Amino acid sequence: YDVLHSSLKLLEDHSIPEPDESVLHLLSHALNLSWENGYLQLREVLALTSPITSQNRPILDLAQQTLTSEQSITFQSLLERRFQFEPLQYIVGQWDFHYLTGLKIRKPMLCPRPETEELVELVLTDIDRFIK
Repeated sequence: YDVLHSSLKLLEDHSIPEPDESVLHLLSHALNLSWENGYLQLREVLALTSPITSQNRPILDLAQQTLTSEQSITFQSLLERRFQFEPLQYIVGQWDFHYLTGLKIRKPMLCPRPETEELVELVLTDIDRFIK
């Protein structure tokens, strides 16, 4: 809980775009949480007003978890990369795009972006209309 909020403040202080998204993905990655659920669980932790307000035991445990030395070093390294404005997709090495989950991402690939997903939706809609 404390690491999450203090890291969010650091990202905000460095003017990192979407600092909440960054901290959730980076901490999830550092804690080696599952791609599908880790981000969502940490989002619940972030929404807590204090770590003891959750009735959900796994979320409470996650909120009270202390990072190991290795996790702390990993997380700090990830934050340092983000402070340099490196795309989040490159840092965590995977991302969801459209209906594809956990795509492996590395340089020099283009990073999946929400705007690109919108474009894909428009193209698919046009193709669907054309076929009918």
